[in-house]
Amino acid sequence: MDLGRQAMTALAQIHKLDWRHKTPYLGAPVPCEDDVTRWDRFYERAADPERLALVPEVRRRLLARLPSGAPTGVFHGDFQTANLFCSPTGNLLAVIDWELTGVGATLNDVGWIVTFSDSRAWHTGPGARPTFLDPDTLIAMYRDAWGEPLPDLDWFRALAAYKFAIITGFNLGLHRRGKRDDAMWEITRLSMEPLVQRAHELLE
Repeated sequence: MDLGRQAMTALAQIHKLDWRHKTPYLGAPVPCEDDVTRWDRFYERAADPERLALVPEVRRRLLARLPSGAPTGVFHGDFQTANLFCSPTGNLLAVIDWELTGVGATLNDVGWIVTFSDSRAWHTGPGARPTFLDPDTLIAMYRDAWGEPLPDLDWFRALAAYKFAIITGFNLGLHRRGKRDDAMWEITRLSMEPLVQRAHELLE
């Protein structure tokens, strides 16, 4: 629980950086619409497309209700437990792996880590993904650290689930073609349908 609070507090501090003056090299903010449409080319090349049957409808819904008033700032781009560097006693020492960072809607990061801990978004049974803290707990911790309302958070959660379903299909294709050998994607593919279904539910 303490690590979760440290992580979500660190995330809020990242999001509060003065991006206009501290990180001008990151460029202009990425529009929310681009956060949706940039995955089109990956979807077109995804393996097991039948597992992504709901993607066109989810894409339509995401674009139909683009969030307004969401906070803008520096986002990490892949904020999940694998990118938290901790001490042996479980204290957060650093957030690592910044290759996807940019400026845009900071709630993308919240949606991402929450999705990775949302049991309703993942395949259950053998090979099921271990989760961190439950979504409500993570959201409450972030809200406490951020200190302001979190508008349209379900939209960002839906976007995260949508993105990772497509990413899985794309990487599965790379694995099967021998371009990026990683058999773990054969297990993760079982979550492609639950992820897209969860995105669909969150947008209803």
